[in-house]
Amino acid sequence: MTKIPVKTRIPIEAWTIALLVTLFSLISSAIHGPASNDASTVFHAKLMQADPVVTSAIR
Repeated sequence: MTKIPVKTRIPIEAWTIALLVTLFSLISSAIHGPASNDASTVFHAKLMQADPVVTSAIR
């Protein structure tokens, strides 16, 4: 049986890219996440209680 060489180490460049993507994702979530007093959240809640035609278009 012939052994096939397998490279098991991930290059440092791949770890760097993964770190940058993770940081970007966390920062983006923190910036764009819903806040309890966010004006857009209040507007969306009022809109959902409004006209059924509008709410069906949103969903």
